[in-house]
Amino acid sequence: SAPAILMIDGHNMLFGLPARYSPERGKALNDAGKRERVIADVVRVTAPNPAVRAWIVFDGPTRSDTQAAPNVRVTYSGGKGEHRADGVILDNLKFFRTSDTGMRVFMVSNDKDLRDKAHRLGARNVDVLEFGAFL
Repeated sequence: SAPAILMIDGHNMLFGLPARYSPERGKALNDAGKRERVIADVVRVTAPNPAVRAWIVFDGPTRSDTQAAPNVRVTYSGGKGEHRADGVILDNLKFFRTSDTGMRVFMVSNDKDLRDKAHRLGARNVDVLEFGAFL
């Protein structure tokens, strides 16, 4: 299949799929556990297709980048305030657009403001629930 990049708004995905990431009491996960489950889900969905690269971005107090799988990268935004992850996502979308790799870029988020900006940068928007159907 054609190469593609999935930019994933990590916290938005957590809130957008509450049945999966915020199960009823007794099975509840802490925040780190929820993030690990998102990462594991994305790895499972994308691992069979190395032409698809996923990049999950979470707000986080300290900037960090790790590879959860050869084609799955996880970034914590660092910095202070709301919507820090959005800035990281938009910077990357700008980079993809200027590097003209011919990659199709998909933005997984329900955040209207972020989706509008991503669309202007050439990304196709995917609702969290649409992506959730693959999990």
